[in-house]
Amino acid sequence: LHLERFPERAFLSDDKVNGFNRTTRKAIFRGLRRWFPELIPTVELWYGRAGGLFLHGEAATDGQTEPEQYYSYTGCQQGDSLAPLLWCVGYHETLLATQARHPTTLIIAYLDDTGDLDEPAEALAAMRTGERLSSELCGIVSNRAKQEAYSPSGDLSCLPSSLRGAPSAAPDASRGYAGGQLPGFKFLGSFMGEAEWCSAKLVGRAERALTAYENVPLLHDTATIKTALQCQLQLSRFCANTCYIYFMRTAPPSVSLAGAVRHDALVECHYRRILQDKAATAAEMEAAAMQMRLPVNLGGMGMTSMVDINSSAWVGSFALCWGALCRLAPVFADINLADSTLPSIVEFREAHASLRALHREVRGVYDAWGPASQIFGYDKAGEQLVRFLPSGLPPADTLLPISEFRSSSKFLQNAQRRWASIVHHSKWVGWFKWLVRQASRREVVRAIAVCQPHAGAFLNAIPSRSWARFPTSLLHTTVRLRLGLPIPSAAGKHINVDGVDYDRHGDVASSDPEHGHSTRHTGVLHLFADILQSVFGTARVLLEPKHYDEYSPGYRPDLVLLSIMGSRTGVDIGDTKIKSPLSSKQESIGMAGTQVAMGNTLRPTSELMVGTRARGDEGDGAFNPATGNGYVAEKAGDYAGALALEHRVWVLLFETLGGFSPDVVKWLRYTAHAVHNKLSRTQYDETTWGARTWMSFQTQRLSVCLH
Repeated sequence: LHLERFPERAFLSDDKVNGFNRTTRKAIFRGLRRWFPELIPTVELWYGRAGGLFLHGEAATDGQTEPEQYYSYTGCQQGDSLAPLLWCVGYHETLLATQARHPTTLIIAYLDDTGDLDEPAEALAAMRTGERLSSELCGIVSNRAKQEAYSPSGDLSCLPSSLRGAPSAAPDASRGYAGGQLPGFKFLGSFMGEAEWCSAKLVGRAERALTAYENVPLLHDTATIKTALQCQLQLSRFCANTCYIYFMRTAPPSVSLAGAVRHDALVECHYRRILQDKAATAAEMEAAAMQMRLPVNLGGMGMTSMVDINSSAWVGSFALCWGALCRLAPVFADINLADSTLPSIVEFREAHASLRALHREVRGVYDAWGPASQIFGYDKAGEQLVRFLPSGLPPADTLLPISEFRSSSKFLQNAQRRWASIVHHSKWVGWFKWLVRQASRREVVRAIAVCQPHAGAFLNAIPSRSWARFPTSLLHTTVRLRLGLPIPSAAGKHINVDGVDYDRHGDVASSDPEHGHSTRHTGVLHLFADILQSVFGTARVLLEPKHYDEYSPGYRPDLVLLSIMGSRTGVDIGDTKIKSPLSSKQESIGMAGTQVAMGNTLRPTSELMVGTRARGDEGDGAFNPATGNGYVAEKAGDYAGALALEHRVWVLLFETLGGFSPDVVKWLRYTAHAVHNKLSRTQYDETTWGARTWMSFQTQRLSVCLH
């Protein structure tokens, strides 16, 4: 921004030689006395004496017959979490002294990387002053071989030929430097300068960063470790796919776009190798590719496209940094984001406007689909069945206008995620519409099922703990079921107990008791009970009680909660069910599942458990789900006895594609509230870095068990 506004000025970068280890401790304690005196007693414990140095766990010595151990007398010790702060405290005095001598220079420093922005001669003078003062005050010297200069249009003839980027500087083939003025520079890992040069550098950076990713699909199970596919998916999502985000935060969309395109292409190529998609049709892979890019809570695999969020990353940078930048550097304070002609700000306004327009478009689609304008039908209790809409689209009033980007609004925090969610929802709408137009009823039902609460929680489980480990053989099938891809080992090779051939998508196999799929109920039930009992105790959470007639005459419940959920009688009864929204017979897949959340499973299960009350008269004709009219005969459910005692009955339904029913979510949220959504000390030892709250920990455990 500064060089866009003042293209005749120059940026000179300075780097220190082994700065962390060479800074004097006098400088550190001098800074502590000035800014953080309360930290002096703590820091003295480690830095008030010489500290012994160790190498690979052994004391570092001179290797002589009578070895003498090496000690650290200067700098910050490696591995000290306070080291970055202590370095900055010691170096800040140098920066202030330099700024006082060069008041017109904009000095930028991050740890030991320092930059000076000013007229070329003055920027050079400021850098030389900083060199001298850092040596005098901190004992740190500059690495002149790494110093560089860049200016869009300034006269750099005043710079010495020893400075890389000066017009008279000699070529250096070993560092790829052709000599003379530079087309751009790298500072804090980001590229700045001529747009074409920066764009090419970012493409190269994307390619280099993903070089190691080429080997991820080669991971395979061993005799004792069976989680190769899980590791491949986690490395792809959390490591490979996120490595380009920083560059989109530090370069305008027009500059970072080419690198984002290359990044996406490389990631998708290797991800397809992981999924082994040879048996899929072109249409199935097209749909899976769209779904793969969606967030997990929108039914995807969390492999976000960098091209898709390119604009939201730039808006997020301004939201997070603009106010602080104007306070720290007054040279920016008079810039008006609403009408500035600086190219980077123009791109910010364009990105901001396009995202707000996209939000209106998505909101319009959801409003057209929503309960106010479209009711799918009615259940036998007369309740409306409303069309499913994914949650998470930010309200319009959280998308701040440009005039608020220097305010203290809380909506400036986590802004990139908020603005990117608009794009995610737009992509979800596109994917869902594509399935409605191009795919079968089964695929539309599947699309809604994988978007239900916690349906993809198993994808967040990190296999560093035994409970979170997902064997490759099972995960391969689970992922393909989620993405609608065929299962090569299923089609036509087996016949289930009813004499039906297995289909290529595994719908027949998913309900075949011969393969143990029905035993999931026991595992999920016992885990759910364990979760509840860990909070409320075994006396108040009863698992399959032997003497159940006092709670549910005639039918044994899975779970009984006593004086927990606040029901009138103090007894809450839950029955755990696992149902598939699909069917082994394609023609039997219900229409409700194409538009209503759990439309093919929740209502039938509820009717089985609690029954139906009589509605209307026999002369009204048969019940019509489209209008809600007609006669509904009374039918007793499994828990008629419990309902007669006025106990509350909960439908604890889990779908085979991973979704948790509303009652399951309510029980979990109530329990999470009881522990303030915090892990106990034991649970903290059991969890992984992917689940740092009670809710995320328990939903991941349930999801892994369910799948």
